[in-house]
Amino acid sequence: MCADPVLVRRLEELCFNAWPALRTVLVGGWVVRLADGHARRANAASPIHPETMASGDIIDVVDDIFVRTGLEPVYRLTGLQQPGFESLLRARGYVDDEPIVVMRNPVLERTDSHSSVTISPTASDQWLHEALTAYGYEAEIEPELRRLFGDIVWPCGFATIRREDQNIAWGLAVVEGDHVGLFDLVVQADFRGKGLGRRLVRSLLGWARGLGASSAYLQVRAENEPALGLYHSLGFIEAYGVRHFIRQSAQSQAIA
Repeated sequence: MCADPVLVRRLEELCFNAWPALRTVLVGGWVVRLADGHARRANAASPIHPETMASGDIIDVVDDIFVRTGLEPVYRLTGLQQPGFESLLRARGYVDDEPIVVMRNPVLERTDSHSSVTISPTASDQWLHEALTAYGYEAEIEPELRRLFGDIVWPCGFATIRREDQNIAWGLAVVEGDHVGLFDLVVQADFRGKGLGRRLVRSLLGWARGLGASSAYLQVRAENEPALGLYHSLGFIEAYGVRHFIRQSAQSQAIA
């Protein structure tokens, strides 16, 4: 999809602020974000400003940064990169992996939180453990993720849906000015398809409106058709696509 570069840059900056990396390096108009490897959105090199170095030189420096930190290089291409950058990556053994759609809702409707939804300004140990389990993440990343959440400077809403004696859905909203970003929305597998995702999103958007947000954004895997359908029904539209590039050897290891 062809997108306005000003809009892409603005939404990328909002996403970077809402989900901070532990370390950041600037390279020739690109930003290299590092977070010990546990979240791709905070462990990738992304174009953000017009390049001030040759594309090949940027790849050399970025690859070296990832090697020095013991991480596999990841490139997040949003359309802001120079023409031919993708071809250079492919020539060096990189392959396309995990396409993402960034969506936005430019005008939030007024919504109210459901009584079953609790929204807290910080992530409790229980929220962190349960949300990671629902996502299928390893418990070892909990300390790094807690540190990352603690580095968010904007108001946060950590949402939980509880049914009877158990929590069954989780999500995070981060408000910066008149924008709210939605992250890590997940419903426990046994309870999917029952409208809980819609309830979670509407409650978080209602909470964010109370803090002055008038528009929203999120990112979703391009192949996640149920989520895309839900977000479309709530007024979200595609803003731009994101393509991640990783080394083919790393992709083979991930599949294995």
